[in-house]
Amino acid sequence: MVYFKVLGMHWPRLIGAFVVLIALLMFFSSIYQLNYISTTIANLPDCVASVKTQADFEECRAAVKDATSFRLKSGQAQLTAGQTFASVALPISAILFWLAVLLFGAVLYKAYSPKVIAAKAQPKKAKGARRRKKR
Repeated sequence: MVYFKVLGMHWPRLIGAFVVLIALLMFFSSIYQLNYISTTIANLPDCVASVKTQADFEECRAAVKDATSFRLKSGQAQLTAGQTFASVALPISAILFWLAVLLFGAVLYKAYSPKVIAAKAQPKKAKGARRRKKR
């Protein structure tokens, strides 16, 4: 296997380390985004129930628009099943994508790591042991 060693560094291993680092950051970012969207969707009925003025409803509407990119209609108290699925589908697919990139980076890092091959230990002969005569 070619190690691509330049300036004392194994470049594929270095690239693999950076891919793992970036994938971890994006993986956790996608988890946070999914949590933010699901929390906003779960709190929507409480927000709509506490509405007293049109300005309060606009505040609920703006929170949902920021989290899910969907607008609530004037009498809508919660998102439809299709809107909910469309809202969480992108973060779930992003989580799975970054998990695959993370695994790829780990394989790249591990594949180009220096291999240490242990030598087989030779059995020692007992002291005073006689050699067999060849016939």
